[in-house]
Order: sequence, then C-alpha cells, then structure tokens
Amino acid sequence: MLIEKHAIVQTDEPLFEDIIGLEEEIEELKTIVDILASPEAYAKQGVSLPKGILMHGYPGTGKTLMVRALANEMKIPFYPIVAGGVKHPEKKGVTQSLQDIFERASAHAPSVILIDELDSFLEQSGVVRRNDVLLNQLLTLMDGFYQNKHVIVIATTNDIRSIPHALLRPGRFDRKIKFDLPSQRQRESALKYFLRYADKEKTLSLERVAYMLECTTVAEIKHVVNESILAAMKRKTPVSEEALLDAYDRYQLGITKKEETRTAAQIKRIAIHEVGHAMVHHKLGCMGTIARISIARKTDVGGHVRTVNHRYDEFTQTDLRHKIATLLAGYAAELEFYGETATGTAHDIDMATAIARDMVLVLGMSSLGPRKYRMSEGFESERHASHIEAQIDQAIQDILEAALKEAKAIVRKYRDLIEQVSDVLVAKKVLTNQDFLMLIEEVSTE
Repeated sequence: MLIEKHAIVQTDEPLFEDIIGLEEEIEELKTIVDILASPEAYAKQGVSLPKGILMHGYPGTGKTLMVRALANEMKIPFYPIVAGGVKHPEKKGVTQSLQDIFERASAHAPSVILIDELDSFLEQSGVVRRNDVLLNQLLTLMDGFYQNKHVIVIATTNDIRSIPHALLRPGRFDRKIKFDLPSQRQRESALKYFLRYADKEKTLSLERVAYMLECTTVAEIKHVVNESILAAMKRKTPVSEEALLDAYDRYQLGITKKEETRTAAQIKRIAIHEVGHAMVHHKLGCMGTIARISIARKTDVGGHVRTVNHRYDEFTQTDLRHKIATLLAGYAAELEFYGETATGTAHDIDMATAIARDMVLVLGMSSLGPRKYRMSEGFESERHASHIEAQIDQAIQDILEAALKEAKAIVRKYRDLIEQVSDVLVAKKVLTNQDFLMLIEEVSTE
C-alpha cells in the first residue's frame, strides 16, 4: 500500500467545464466546493460540511476524472491515499500513516483526503471483518476524533455493496453520488466533443450513432471514436457512421479475420442461426432495435445480432419471456433447418437459463409465486427441501420450454423468409437494421 503524505494542489486540466455528460453530478459537487471555499459563511447559517462523499457506479463513468476536476476546482490541499500491491501490510504502520495524513489535512484545513477505489484499499489492507484495526481507525478519524471540521474525505468505488455498512452511515460517507451510464443526449454530446477535430462525412448522424451506442460509458465512446478516426486516416476517408459502428464491434467482439477458414456449409448455418434470432426478436416486438446482423468472423464470435437495448427501470414478465425466446431462436432455427444443434448455441442457452433462474428465484415470475428463494448471487435464502428444489427446477424448465416453443413456432411460420434473408446475409456478411427490414418487406410482397 502507498499512502501519500504530501498534499497535492492540481493545476492542470480537467476542470468541471471539461467534463461531458455529468451535469447533475457536477452541480452536486459545486456545493461542496462553495462550502470549502467559504466555510465561515456557511457555518454562520448552521450548515455542516459533509464528512465524506462516496462516488460510486459503473467503471468508466467518470468518477476518477471527476475527482481530478474537483481537485483543480477547489485549489486547496488534496491528500490522496492510494491502494497498492501489498495485500497484507503490517497493520500498525498503515494505521499510523492513516492517522498522520488526517492530522496533516487537519493542520492545513480546509482540505480534502481522497481514497480512490475504496473497496480495493480496504481489501488490500486486510479488512475482512467489521472490527478490523484499519477500518476502526478510518471510522474514528472520520468521526472527527482529531477535530477535522473542515476536512472532507472523498472516495470512489465501482460497487457500493462492497463497502462496509459502518462507513455508509451519516457522519461518515453521508453524501453518495451515483455515476450512471450516459443518456442519449449525453452520448451525442460526447461524440460531438471527441469528433470535434476529425474529418467527418457530411451525412454522419451523431444522433443515430449515439442511439446505437446505448449502454456505453463516455470512456468507451472515447475509445470507439479514437479507433474510428485511426481507421479512417488509414483509409484516407472521412469518419463515417459505418466506421464508428465497426470500431464499436471491434471493441466488443475483436478484430475481423480476413482469411475465411469456415466452409460454405458452416457459414450458411451461422447465417440461419443469426437470422433466426433477428426474426423472432422482430416478430415478438422485443424491446430495443436490431442494429446489425453479422456473420463476419471476429476474434471471439462467428456471428452475432446486435440490438440497441434501451434501459428501463422495470422489465415485465412478458419482456423477459420474449428475451428468452429470442435467445433460444438460434437454437430453434438450427433444429428447424438441420434437425440438430451445434455448439454455437451454448452461450445463448447459458444466458436464457440465467434469466429463467432469476425469474423463479428472485422475481417471483413463475408458477411458484411471489417468493424469493435466493438472497444474492451464489447464495440461497435457506436450505430447501428436496421437493422444493424439484419444484424450482421444474419452474425454470417450464419457462425455458415455453419460450423455445414460441421461438419454434415463429421460425416454422417464417421459414422461407429466414432462408432468403440468410442467403443475402451470406453474400453481404453484415446487414443493418434498414437492410433487414427492407428484405422482409420485399420478400413478403413477392
């Protein structure tokens, strides 16, 4: 572990104005900046400074970047505590160093103590139970044992559930700021910012690309834009929508292999499988939009259907049932066309089973009714009698079989359409949403 004892006053970028898509989070932190800049004025009004701020959320959503900007905005002493590679440090030395840094921060108040990746800091410090020496020391220091009235502790974590509850109570990390995935507007702003110096096609629609990049972080968008610019420069062409989506596919699935080692029969089978997914998704009216259907050979997959999955706070039982049917549609298509399945269906089955298990064990969406059988991933709420275990297994199986039956019915009904669309996919390797919908319309009117 490295505990930095010297204050850092940041002078370089970024500032709040340089951060994209985190307007609400910035407004929350500006209040803290104002209080630390004029603590006496706020104290006269009876306002207490929060003891701690915990920034939490998905990796890549801007927590560490926000901390850097906060340091630049505050222009006050900033004391970082960084977890290093020592897994079992000598406790006395670590706790003494922690006490030293709080005393230094108190002596130079107003000031900030930063613990980046708080969960890693605690784990690498050997915190495994609530009465751990280091954890108790941190709790004591945050409770103000050293009269650190104008010292605020800021920490970041990817998973707030991994933080001991004692640290989350009022008077410790009493202000929690969640960093969520960017919205459509925020993704569009990020694309515009990162592409501001690039040569772009006049027809490039950032709105459409942002829509296709649903559920990505700003860090991921930055990477995708950078890769698309590099590819465009190599081809000596402007950045296009296709270049951006190719870069996104490459980021998610690996590079496209130029040499084709699959046989024509294997390629056709993969096309049938992927069009089966797309057809069931389309006919069931599943959430989201099909973005691409591809059988281009990637590093990690032989084919895929990428959908734009809109984020909702709630999913209905029908939503999840349709999702399972779509996942099993490739399996259903292979059975319909070949009478048996291949190993490429394994990942689909795994994902479908996971959703069905959650429906039974957690969500109460089965014949067993509204009971929670699992408290969290990997743990059962109780030991179930053998007949209960059998009922759980049967309920999961019922959901999977019903979804497969639905997928089979759609595949059988639109067999000829799947055949013809798959022939086009074999020839083109990639179909966009527009390609897919036009093909369905053309074939249906013939």
